[in-house]
Amino acid sequence: MNLTTHIFLEQPRVGRTVLNPLSSDLISLQEEVRQAFGWSLEADDASANAMSILFQGAAPYNQRSWSTTSRDEALSNLEGAICSAKRL
Repeated sequence: MNLTTHIFLEQPRVGRTVLNPLSSDLISLQEEVRQAFGWSLEADDASANAMSILFQGAAPYNQRSWSTTSRDEALSNLEGAICSAKRL
C-alpha cells in the first residue's frame, strides 16, 4: 500500500474532511459574498442547515444519486479503485 492509499483509508467517512481546519481566506471570501448579496450570517447558517437536512433524505432535490447511501457507495467504489490501482 502506498502513502496516498494509506492517507485515503485513514480519513473519516463523515463530516467535513476536505478543508479541516477551514482556511481564514475561505472565511473572508464567504463574508465578502454575503456582503455583496446582502445576506446575513444567520440567513446563511439557516440555509446551510436546511440544505443539510434535505441531503439526509432518500432523494435530495429529487436526485437519488445525491442520497447518503449513493454517496457512500460512490466513495466505496472510489476507494476500491484507488486500492486496486497499480499506479496513482
